[in-house]
Amino acid sequence: MSNIRHLHILVGTTGDTARLAAQASAKVLDAYFASIVITVLGEEHGIGLFGSGSDSGSSNSVPAEAAIGKAYIVYSSTYGNGDVPDNAQAFLASFDLEPAYLGHVRYGLMALGDSSYGETYGAGARLIDAKLQDVGAQRVGDIFEHDAASDVDANEAAALWATTWVSAWQ
Repeated sequence: MSNIRHLHILVGTTGDTARLAAQASAKVLDAYFASIVITVLGEEHGIGLFGSGSDSGSSNSVPAEAAIGKAYIVYSSTYGNGDVPDNAQAFLASFDLEPAYLGHVRYGLMALGDSSYGETYGAGARLIDAKLQDVGAQRVGDIFEHDAASDVDANEAAALWATTWVSAWQ
């Protein structure tokens, strides 16, 4: 298979778990993509990361046609009472502030959380998933949930899931 596609990994995290899981996935996905970029979300990141074609002039906004041929994976932990982490708050809010149609976007999603929190387990990632679905993005595969209360290492689980996800994406 030729490496003509590009992968953009977006990370919402309060610590390093989601970032480390993203890096573990990137290692196994390197053979499938011409390039892989990992972005730890921050105040400056919004829906434009997906090539929304926004007229905002933001340096983080790219034309939608430039985003075609890219794959996306979002890794997000859950913070507080079922919210996205602080570093992903502006990203999530941008879906309402900068409406766009993202029918060109295909993505995967990994939710990191702790099942002892009950109903809010993995809720941060599900909030992002709902916003992406609302604007026409197409999730490839199911949301992968990693439970911090389990004995399964998040990095190993992420790498294993990534190989399954890339097969579905192709």
